[in-house]
Amino acid sequence: MTRINTNVSSLNAQKTLARSNAQLQQALTRLSTGLRINVGKDDPAGLIASEVLRSDIVSIERAITNSERASQMIATADSALGEVSNLLNDIRGLVSEAANTGAMSAEQIAANQLQIDSSLEAIDRIAQVTQFQGRRLLDGSLDFVTADVDNTVLTDLQIDQANFGTNNEIGVNVNVVHQATRAELYYDKGAVADDVVLEIGGKNGFEAFSFAAGSTVEDMAQAINLVSDAIGVVAEVQQEATQGSIVASSFGGENDITITANQAGEEAGDIRVKYVKGSSASTTATFTPATGTNPSLLEVQLGTHQWVKAAGEVDDPGDVNNAIRIEADIAGEEFNGVTINVTDTGGAISLSYDHDTKTLNIGINDGVTTAAALVAAINSDPRVSSLFTASNVGESDGSGVLTVAGMNGAGFVTSGGVDGGDVIATANDVVTAINSAAGTYVTAALANDNNGYGTVGEFQEYAYYGDAEANNRLQFLGPQGSKNIRFVSNPGESLSVDLATDPEVTAFSSATIQGVNANSTIEIRARAKGSEYDDVQIVFNDDSSNTVVWDKQNKTLTFNIDITGGITADQVVNLLNNDDYAGKYFRADNYGTSDGSGNIDASMTGTVATTSGGVTSEGTIIVHLETTADGVVTTTAQDLIDYFDDPANAATLQDLGISISNAEGSDGSGLLAPTTDDLVFATSGTQLEDAQASGTTFAVNGVNARVKLTAIEPGTDYDGVQLVFEDTVTAGNETVDWDAATKTLTIGIEDGVTTADQVIAAINNDSVASALFLAERGAGGDGSGAVTISD
Repeated sequence: MTRINTNVSSLNAQKTLARSNAQLQQALTRLSTGLRINVGKDDPAGLIASEVLRSDIVSIERAITNSERASQMIATADSALGEVSNLLNDIRGLVSEAANTGAMSAEQIAANQLQIDSSLEAIDRIAQVTQFQGRRLLDGSLDFVTADVDNTVLTDLQIDQANFGTNNEIGVNVNVVHQATRAELYYDKGAVADDVVLEIGGKNGFEAFSFAAGSTVEDMAQAINLVSDAIGVVAEVQQEATQGSIVASSFGGENDITITANQAGEEAGDIRVKYVKGSSASTTATFTPATGTNPSLLEVQLGTHQWVKAAGEVDDPGDVNNAIRIEADIAGEEFNGVTINVTDTGGAISLSYDHDTKTLNIGINDGVTTAAALVAAINSDPRVSSLFTASNVGESDGSGVLTVAGMNGAGFVTSGGVDGGDVIATANDVVTAINSAAGTYVTAALANDNNGYGTVGEFQEYAYYGDAEANNRLQFLGPQGSKNIRFVSNPGESLSVDLATDPEVTAFSSATIQGVNANSTIEIRARAKGSEYDDVQIVFNDDSSNTVVWDKQNKTLTFNIDITGGITADQVVNLLNNDDYAGKYFRADNYGTSDGSGNIDASMTGTVATTSGGVTSEGTIIVHLETTADGVVTTTAQDLIDYFDDPANAATLQDLGISISNAEGSDGSGLLAPTTDDLVFATSGTQLEDAQASGTTFAVNGVNARVKLTAIEPGTDYDGVQLVFEDTVTAGNETVDWDAATKTLTIGIEDGVTTADQVIAAINNDSVASALFLAERGAGGDGSGAVTISD
C-alpha cells in the first residue's frame, strides 16, 4: 500500500492562504480603526511617534475645553457686570437729574432717591448671587485663598479684602468678638392692612411674596416656610407673653403717662385705669386687684383746688375785746362780698340775711350789746346760723361792747371764698402717686418727649379708631358722659372740630320727692339748664329750724324741717321758693294736681331724691378732616393729635376733656377716613347683661297710688316706655292701649277715683299689654290710693 507523507502543493496553498488571511485581517483592522499602526509590530518606530502626538492632542483638547469654560465664566461675570454698569449709569443720570432743584419738586427728588436706593440694592444682590458652577464671581472671594483654617473653631470664614503688598501670602489673626447668631427681622403687627409685596432674601437667594390686605402673620409665616430651603429664611410666629401697657393721655401738652404692667401676660395686664377728681390737693392712687370676672382697677385721685369759705372780721374801735369773725358755713365764692348793716334796736338783738344784696342785717342795743352776745345770737339764729358762724377774734373774750357807728364804720366785707374742684395734679404728680401706691403691679413713667409739668384731666371712658397695621390707631380718653365723635370730609376743607351742628341739648335738672301721704309729693327743679345741677342730693332732716341750705361743694340741697311737729308739702315748697339763697338756684312745686296739703311723713328723712335730666342729648363732636379739592383726605392720625394738643384750640376743646394718643404701636402716619358709625365712649371692666326694663309712677295721692311696670322680656326694647293716664272712663271700666310706635301705654281711668289696684288689674288682664308688661304695686304701697292724670 502506498502512503502519502507530504503534499508540497497543498502546503504551499495553505501557507499562501494564511498569509492572505493575515494581510486581509490587517487591512480590515486598519480600515475599522482608521489607524495604520494598531500594534507595536505594525511599526514600532511609528508607534512611538504616534503616542507622542496622541498625548499632545489630548492636552490640546483639554486646553480648548478649559478655554471654553473660562469663556463661559467670563461671559457670566461680564453679563452681571454689564447689568451693574447699566445700574450705575442709571444712578448717575438720576443724581444729575435730582441736582436740578429749581425744576424738580421735593416729591420728584424723593422718587429719584427711592429709585437710586433700589438700584444700589440690586447691585448688592447681583454681587452676592452671581455664580458659575457654584462659585461666586463678584463677592470678592476669588482675590485669594485661605489655608490652615481650623474648621472646628471657625465656620463660614470670609475675608472680603486683603493687601498682600510684595508678599505671596500673609498671616491673619482672627479675633472672635461674639458667637455667630441668626439674623432676625420682626414684624410686630398681627396682619397687613393693605395689599403688599414683600421681597425676602437669605443666604440662599431671594423670593417675592404677595399678600392681600388682611393676611395674618400666620399666613405670612406659612408662605415663607414653603420656600425656606430656597432662600435660607425661616419664619416663626412669636407666642411669648408681653407686658401690657397704656398711654394715659390728657388734653393739652406735657402730661401724657405710660403705665406698664410689671408682669407679662393677659391676666397681669388686664387692668382698668381711670383718673377721678380727688377731695384734697394731694394726688393719690389706689390699686384694687382683680376678683372673679372683675379686672384690676387702678384709680388715681387727682389733686384739686380746695374749696375755701369766705370770712371777714369786724372790730369796733370804740372798745376792746369786741372783734368778731364771721365765716360762711358754705365754701365757695358765693359768699364773698357780704357786708353788714347794723342798726339800733334799743333792746334785743335782731338778725336777718338778704342774699340778693348780700347783706347781713344786725340789730343791737347801741353801746350795750357785747361782742359775746352777738356771737351767741348769730350762732343760735335758725336762719343765719345755717349760713354763717361767728366767733371772737384771737384773744378777745367778747366782753367789749358794740356800737352802731363803730361796726358800720369798720368796713366789714367777707372775702377769700374759693370755688374748688379744678384739677391741679400734674403728670409728675400722677407718676409719683402710681409708683408709690401700685408699684408692685405697674410702673408709671412719662411718655416720650413729655416733661410732666402739664396738668392732667380726669377720664373714666374710652373709645378707639383705626388699625395699628395702618398706623392710624387712635385712643380717645374722656370723662364720664363724653360726646360721640364723628369723622367727616368735604372737598377743600381744612382740619377743624365742629360743635355747633349737633350741639349738646340741655334742660332743667329735676327730682320728684314721692310723698308717703296724699298731696305730699314735691317736685324740685333747677333754675338753670345744664348738667351742673345733675346729681344733687335732696336731703330732709327732722329739724325745727325750718331752713334750706344749698351746698355747691357737696351738691346737696338740705331741708331742715320740722317733720315731727308737722309740716306740709306746700310749706316745704314755700320754704325753698322764698329762700333768697337756695331759691336762687332751685324752685319747688307741688307735684301734678297735688294741693300740697299732705304732711311730710316721718319716714322721709335722709336723701329722698337725686336730680337728673340736665342734659337730654350729649351732642356729637364732628371732626372735619383736611381734604383736597379732589376729595382726597390728607389728615393723618398724628395731625389730629397735634390739633387737639395745640394751645390755640384750647378755648374750643378744653371743656370737652377729651385727649387723643396713638395706640397699640401705631406711629400716627396713617391717614384717617370718614366714619360710618360714630365713635362711642364706653367704660372698661363692666360686663353688661340684659335686664328687664322697669319703672314706677310718681303719684299725687302717695305711695298707695303708685304703680310699677316691668317688661316681660329683658333688653333695651322697652326702655323709654311712657305710662299715661287719661280721664276717659268710670272706675271699674279701665281701658288699656299699647302704641308700639311711640312706646306709650295709655290707661283710661276715672281721675282721682280709679285705684292703683284697678290699674294693675286692667294691665295684667289685657291680652296685649300683659304679654309685654307685668304691673305691680309700688314699693311700700297697698294699691288703695286713687290714681290721677298727673301721675
